Amino acid sequence: MLKRYIAEYAVIDGLHEHINWLLITATNDDDARSMAGSLNHGADASNDEGSHQHPWSFGDGSTASKLKLVREITDDQFSVIRDVMGLMIYQS
Repeated sequence: MLKRYIAEYAVIDGLHEHINWLLITATNDDDARSMAGSLNHGADASNDEGSHQHPWSFGDGSTASKLKLVREITDDQFSVIRDVMGLMIYQS
């Protein structure tokens, strides 16, 4: 059975830092944390090439993202967040 999670990231865009969230469905906590952690990336052109792999990347080496937390949420919370905020959803 899939569990629902929300992940929070600090996204650094040049001189500015923003907070972004991502919804995750995974079979367990370890899978959710692994998936969320795989989206960390530094502001480095060689590490920022595939913008499709990093939800907040411009693909030009100017952005970075750092995972801040992963927390399990209920199905109801997941539905409200998905519908109201329109967040991206990653599934394992």
